Amino acid sequence: MPALIRYYVALLLRSGRWLPATIFYAAIVSVGTQGSAKVGEALGYAGAGLVPSVAWLTRAALTAEPEAARHCVAAAVGPRRPHIAALAAAAIVGFVLAAGGAAGMLAAVGSIHPTTALTAGLLTMATCVVAGSAVGALCNPPLLVRATWAIPIAGILAITVLVAAGSPVNAAIRGITPSDQAPRLPLLPAVLVIAATAVCWTMSTYVAARKEFHVGEAD
Repeated sequence: MPALIRYYVALLLRSGRWLPATIFYAAIVSVGTQGSAKVGEALGYAGAGLVPSVAWLTRAALTAEPEAARHCVAAAVGPRRPHIAALAAAAIVGFVLAAGGAAGMLAAVGSIHPTTALTAGLLTMATCVVAGSAVGALCNPPLLVRATWAIPIAGILAITVLVAAGSPVNAAIRGITPSDQAPRLPLLPAVLVIAATAVCWTMSTYVAARKEFHVGEAD
């Protein structure tokens, strides 16, 4: 699996499909650096931008591989592992984006204290990366194949995840933004998002394996 993940990371980077999502996220961070004065507020803002950005990266990773190459990889290692590796590759690049966003926001704030706010903020950003991966897994091939449907639905779902009152991502961000002195460590939201993402990955992988199986069977 590590070799497959490296393959999909390299494929994503060499394809250049990571650039639009990265530029989009860099623009969000650059705007945020102008007005955030608190650690929690800054990291919460940077985390919110990660949800659509990582969903975008996930689409890039899932669609970067030529169809013939995808069939060859699936024939060699099975249909499920390549799909999981592509999802993991997008998530890894998403965590790299998160690290860059956190560094930029903290440099603008000029402080990493208090450490409780820093810890809560970083955990919230990690939660947002995972949530973006869930959105990307649900709203891209093989579940949604046509870009005319997949892209707007992914955007709507990403916004919903951020603003819906019952969303764990919304709860995590709201828990760290009011005050650096009493931030809520978003442990429960993180667990809920990880569980939901595991379900989304499983659904996406199952459908990908079924489609790959039937393609191979037809051949």
